[in-house]
Amino acid sequence: AFSIFYLILFFVGFSGGIYLPAMMPLIREHFAERNWGRTISIYDSAGPFSIFTVPFIVVLLLNYFRWRGIFCLLGIALLVIALLFSLKGEELKIDQPRKTVFKGLITKRSFWVMTAMTSVAMGANLGIYYILPLYLTKQLFLSIGYANTLLGISRLGGVAVAIFCGILVDRFNLRKIIFSMMIISGIFTILLGTASPAVIGIILFLQAVFISAIPPLLWVCMARLFDRETVSMAIGFMAPLSFLFGTGLIPYLLGLSGDFVGFGFGIMILGVLLTLASCLALSLRDLEGGLIQEGTSL
Repeated sequence: AFSIFYLILFFVGFSGGIYLPAMMPLIREHFAERNWGRTISIYDSAGPFSIFTVPFIVVLLLNYFRWRGIFCLLGIALLVIALLFSLKGEELKIDQPRKTVFKGLITKRSFWVMTAMTSVAMGANLGIYYILPLYLTKQLFLSIGYANTLLGISRLGGVAVAIFCGILVDRFNLRKIIFSMMIISGIFTILLGTASPAVIGIILFLQAVFISAIPPLLWVCMARLFDRETVSMAIGFMAPLSFLFGTGLIPYLLGLSGDFVGFGFGIMILGVLLTLASCLALSLRDLEGGLIQEGTSL
């Protein structure tokens, strides 16, 4: 029976991977370019917000349902939301891209720059998050309860900062904001790998706050770098590559670091890479002018 979970989880992951390439054309179509920053940031804030709130919601629901009932309740909620969206959402018609679009995409320098930046940012965000419980309890010798408290609280501030940065990019230079956020995140990631147990809570909170603001900024970049016909394809290719390296390879390498040298050393090296990757943001000259929004001006 447990083998069925593999099949179910495959389809859950498959359906979850569809939404990211699909949502960008919708946002581009229904919101003016001057509002993309705040719109995408509010949309993407669901990630860090859910990481913080879902454990508390589950604890609350366990008072009324068994664990199977919680999954059924979640499934029903998703079906209702999907039905409402299908009834109220407007279909977006996009011209069929030419066969040469794919070749032009993979030969475009900005595509690979964005992939590299997103991979490192995901590694410093989710990649570190995956190994933090071991780092806090096995290397820094914190109690499990205190470590879980730090993990939950550290994700709370990222929601507000992500939305705030989204508002800023609608008014100021996007490249410079991404550069600044990656520099700051890289510094706090380095400090996270070298911090003592006495100050680890403060460093972890600040690192999570700034690193959580980077993903929505990168999605704004994608919306401005690619037109409505190619943005879905660009994200569709970039996201799997970024997840493969950012949430697959990097946590594995951090685990190896923990076995042979120490988690702190691996986290510190990742912080250095994130700091160096910030320079890639300044190379995105295509962001200077932006793109003309074809959709509704809201």
